[in-house]
Amino acid sequence: KATLPIIHKIIDFNLFIQENTKDADLYIAHLKDGKRTLLKSIKSRFSASVILIGPEGDFSPEEIKNAVNQNYKPISLGNSRFRTETAGIVACHTLNLKYES
Repeated sequence: KATLPIIHKIIDFNLFIQENTKDADLYIAHLKDGKRTLLKSIKSRFSASVILIGPEGDFSPEEIKNAVNQNYKPISLGNSRFRTETAGIVACHTLNLKYES
């Protein structure tokens, strides 16, 4: 594709969510109970997206709360459970398919 996803170096989680892009849709993909929207059915406002993908074992409840407080919307990638390195690829591919139509 003409645009490659940006994969940033590892930085402190709280620092990253405080320095998010203002002109992007912000999402946190996690497995905890609670309301989460399927990524494939989201309504985007911007042409860019930031999707937080957690480590093996998922984000902590505090990390999820902090991200939501910084305007990240909780999402699900579907019923399948992915390894961390696969989840990012699935998220990018899901958005790519969504914007093709």
